[in-house]
Amino acid sequence: MELREGQEIQGQSGLTHSVQAIGVDDKTDRVIVVSAEHNPRIAALMRVDIQATMPRAKVLLTRPIAVDLAHAARTLFTTPTGDIDIQKVIEIGSLSAQGEKGGEALSSRYGPQLEAIMSNIARSGLPIRTHILSAFDQITELDWQNIGGGGPALSLQTALNALNRLTNIDNLAADRSQGICPFPTYELDGDDWELFLSGKRIDDVRARLQGLDVYQYFYPPTDTVALGLIDNGLGSEQLITEGLKIAEQEGHILTDNELVSGLTDVANIIGSFRDRGIVADVEYSAEITERGKAIRLGMKLRPKEALIARLVSKVSLSASLADILKMVGGGS
Repeated sequence: MELREGQEIQGQSGLTHSVQAIGVDDKTDRVIVVSAEHNPRIAALMRVDIQATMPRAKVLLTRPIAVDLAHAARTLFTTPTGDIDIQKVIEIGSLSAQGEKGGEALSSRYGPQLEAIMSNIARSGLPIRTHILSAFDQITELDWQNIGGGGPALSLQTALNALNRLTNIDNLAADRSQGICPFPTYELDGDDWELFLSGKRIDDVRARLQGLDVYQYFYPPTDTVALGLIDNGLGSEQLITEGLKIAEQEGHILTDNELVSGLTDVANIIGSFRDRGIVADVEYSAEITERGKAIRLGMKLRPKEALIARLVSKVSLSASLADILKMVGGGS
């Protein structure tokens, strides 16, 4: 894949879109765009606009996210079990009110965590405007009326309410729903940045991208795609086959299975799922079981799930159009 650095790319609409980089793979006719947009809806429209200028190419898009207030809140204010650490909240509030002396104590106690958060933001290379707008969008997602109880005073309870809501925000959800791949750069550490910027150790880069569940968006295992479609009510062999076909047509290169090794045929994959209790037969379709839902639970919140959202939309539309054509044909 050839890397083409740039800050803008023009779509068919004539609009220019902010990008960080563009990767072109002539062998597979794929173009991977690294967006610099702050909003997932804008990024999704951007992909369509760019795709229209390259009808023979398969344009895929990833959107780096460096500012995640939920992640920052979890880093600073939660216990190892994920609960809000009330003592930390009280301590930070108290030190913040002590002026310069309190600021020094805050820096000493929480400096490493804050430094890691700020370092990731700086290293992302995204425009400052993107960071500001992204943070603003996340803040406005909170229901401040209920958080504050309608009162203007900032109390401990208000702070705890805000933190509880903030730590539970799924900041990748909007990207996934739009079918574009979010890249959570806020999860990276110093070693990760050195690895990615080195341009070497490709196997290690691939492994780290797999750990972030980003790699699987571009190179999805066949069986996890099939399970994702079943989990979304598209459990027939025909619909799963259609979904896999669309994935390949749009530039997602199917790879070896992750859950049931050695199988390529859709019917055999479903059969193996059935034998393992991951799915059950319901009429002419497969339906996910509680065991299957447990497997899917961790997948649903990760970047790779954006592919499933994209396929579900397209397969459902295709099925609806087919039904309409059957009705029209039957009535003619």
